[in-house]
Amino acid sequence: MKKIIIYFGDQTDKQAVVEQVLNQLNADYRVLQDHELGQRVGTLLGLDGFTKTPDTTNTHHSIDLMLFEEAADEDILQLNTLLQAAGTEMKRKAMLTEHNRNWRFHDLLTEIEREHTYFQMVDAIRTLLVQSSELIIEDYTPASWSAYEKAFYQAYDCINKECSLEEISTAYHALSDAKKQLQRNE
Repeated sequence: MKKIIIYFGDQTDKQAVVEQVLNQLNADYRVLQDHELGQRVGTLLGLDGFTKTPDTTNTHHSIDLMLFEEAADEDILQLNTLLQAAGTEMKRKAMLTEHNRNWRFHDLLTEIEREHTYFQMVDAIRTLLVQSSELIIEDYTPASWSAYEKAFYQAYDCINKECSLEEISTAYHALSDAKKQLQRNE
């Protein structure tokens, strides 16, 4: 494992435990403060060709993030195991890429947050799709079932086509609403 950058956001209560685990692993890490979020990822990692730029913005993000310069899957698995054993976790992790090394750290946080939200929405849709297998068509009015079925197929298509976050969100809400509006036959 090479260098690690950590930002705790609103989860500063776990900082001591995370640092204890990283010290146990002899990891080379750096904890970022809000005033550093405007710096480029390459600068924060001390990469060649990157220099600190004057930045007067003081940005805050609520999410936490652990950014690895380089790490093997086994290293991350070991870190996750030790964090879990210590009663905490770092849900969001990212690796340095040619693409993100030039990003400002707050832009990386924003993108990671969008991705996290996206995958949460996809999981929520999948949960609703699985729950659909428990429904019996004959139990519901044809009109309400038709609306539900339409929303079901739109949501299914959306997760298979890897739609945008906005499209995924719309599909989730349409399916969720259609399920709530199912009317039982009398």
